[in-house]
Order: sequence, then C-alpha cells, then structure tokens
Amino acid sequence: MALKLDISNAYDTVEWDFLRAVMVKLGFGGRWVDLIMECVQSVSYAILVNGKASNSFVPSRGLRQGDSLSPYLFLLCVESLSSLINQAERQKVLRGVLVARGGIRVTHLLFAYDCVVFGQASWQEWLKIKQLLEIYEKASGQCLNRQKTSLFFSTNVRDDIKRRIRKDIGAGMQNNCEKYLGLTIMVGKSQYNTFRGIKDRVWNKISNWKNLFLSPAGKEVLLKAVIQAIPTYHMNVFKLSIKLYKEIAALMDKFW
Repeated sequence: MALKLDISNAYDTVEWDFLRAVMVKLGFGGRWVDLIMECVQSVSYAILVNGKASNSFVPSRGLRQGDSLSPYLFLLCVESLSSLINQAERQKVLRGVLVARGGIRVTHLLFAYDCVVFGQASWQEWLKIKQLLEIYEKASGQCLNRQKTSLFFSTNVRDDIKRRIRKDIGAGMQNNCEKYLGLTIMVGKSQYNTFRGIKDRVWNKISNWKNLFLSPAGKEVLLKAVIQAIPTYHMNVFKLSIKLYKEIAALMDKFW
C-alpha cells in the first residue's frame, strides 16, 4: 500500500523548540543555531481592521512563507520523520516495498512537505506507520490533513483490510494515488492512457482564444517556451508512447 500524506498549514505549525532541537541533533554549532532562531523568532504580525493596522503581536511558532530561509529549515524538520521511518525499517518493523525483484526496498519518498509512505498492506504495519506519524505530529506541531490524505492498495489486498485501514485513517482511496510532484505515481500497462493528460494540457494551452491572435513570432515563442516544456518533466522519467507523440505533434502543427 501507498499512503500519500497531506500536512495542514505545513509552515505555520512548526514548533520553534522542535526546530532548535533538530538543528542541535544534526550537529549544528550553538552560535549558528542561536542566529537562525533569532531570525525565526524576530517576526511580528499586525492585522488590518477596516484598513488600519492593529497592534502587532509575536507568534510562538511557525515559519515565514516566502522567506528564502524557511524551505531549508522546513526540510530539517521533515528529516526527523525520515529518521523515524528509517529507524523502523532497520528494526524490521516496516518492510516497505521492493522496487524490483532482488532490488532495494523503498519505505518513503519526501519532497518538502509532500510525502509518500510505502508499506505492506497489513493492519500491524499500518499501526506502526500511524504511531510514527503521531510521534512526529506531537513533536513538530505538524498535523496530518486526513481529508486530503489518500491511499492506494495493490490489487491482491483483501477488501476487509482495505476498509479497516481506510476507516481508521479517514482518508479517501484512490485508484492511482493521485500525483506526486506532478507525475502519476502508478503507471499501468497502457502508457498512452496514463499520460494522455499531457495531450489535454497542451490542447488547453493552445486553444485559448487569445492565442489565436498571436503573430507567427508569438506562436513560435509559445510553442518553444511553454508547449514543449509540458512533457519534459515526464520524459525525464518515463518513455512516452509513439502514438501520444504523434497526437501532440499534430496539435502543435494545427496551431502553427
């Protein structure tokens, strides 16, 4: 099974004491930690009431979104969740899934606050994953958004296990576990059906009525800078079908 996590207000709920403890645990110097925490804790807010700013107040947690330092600090916090999962794997509590026969096992994928956790579809393994998530939530202040969290099960999992795990977490069950970093996680036998959405995105870009009035030079810029960039990310990971290539090329020729 795969569990795609969604964290509510990811940057707003980071506990400052937890952030300091993580940096100390990772081996950063005391002076450096104090300077970073001074930057984090120096923020203040004021609310506009009828167009006038009220008295400012200082928060007790959270990272400033848009600040160039915040993404790096957030990654340090999420590293603690990765460490918890890795420790559980070393203790053979979590087994993860095999990438290929005889290959390595994958327990989780992390990119900023996007997280996908893999495990065996059993009640015991789910309870351990749940315990790790609760530990992380209590320590960091992060909160799992159960309504936006989704589950994916392989076809050979019994229906009673699916229902039991889904009911316990309160998450929705997806056929393809939605997307991760804009890419479809599960690719079936038909790559054409899996990546047909690329063709739809290309069509949406070129079918805009405003684009019909572009000059030839404007159309060339749109094709090279926008349209051709849409499948690039997918092509770095997957080999697209020839049929899909031809259909996308036909749309671009029609636009030109």
